[in-house]
Amino acid sequence: ATMKAPRSEARTIVYAPARDLPVGAIIHKTDLKQVTVASRDLPKGALTEERQVLERVVLYPFSANQPLIESGLARVGSPEGISATIPEGHRAVSVQITDVSGVAGLILPGSRVDVLFTRPGTMSEAISSMILQNVRVLAMGKMVQAGQAMDPKAPKVPVATLVVNPDQAKILELAKNQGRISLSLRNPLDR
Repeated sequence: ATMKAPRSEARTIVYAPARDLPVGAIIHKTDLKQVTVASRDLPKGALTEERQVLERVVLYPFSANQPLIESGLARVGSPEGISATIPEGHRAVSVQITDVSGVAGLILPGSRVDVLFTRPGTMSEAISSMILQNVRVLAMGKMVQAGQAMDPKAPKVPVATLVVNPDQAKILELAKNQGRISLSLRNPLDR
């Protein structure tokens, strides 16, 4: 009996970050590596040429080795060239949000939101408090949770990137680790 060589699967080489890239990072050659992905697992919009990736701004966090995709990158100098829209002394912070408020679909870049924090617990213990008010949304995206990047069926969590000052950034980081964060949409005229 002749041994048949296993049919080699079609593969595609794509570009991915060599390290975790935060929102607002500008991609340089040193941040990139090539990864080979089975063509059937290729994410939509994956970038196969270096020039498609270089000098672009990251719109939501990418973890190392996660293929970069067109919709996750802004053109530098374009209206969405995000880093340009962060006021001096402010930071862009990405938070996973629980979509319970039901408004996540209505929140767009530029929206103003209040940030609510819910400490987990039973109904009687759970407390929601407003931790930040009138914060500008820089970007909305969905992200596969870390550790599940290779599973195409992994649920995607809504991620909001907010423009905050360093003190607010500290509050957000603390809240991220302690419980759930949700956003409520503000009337843009309500200051």
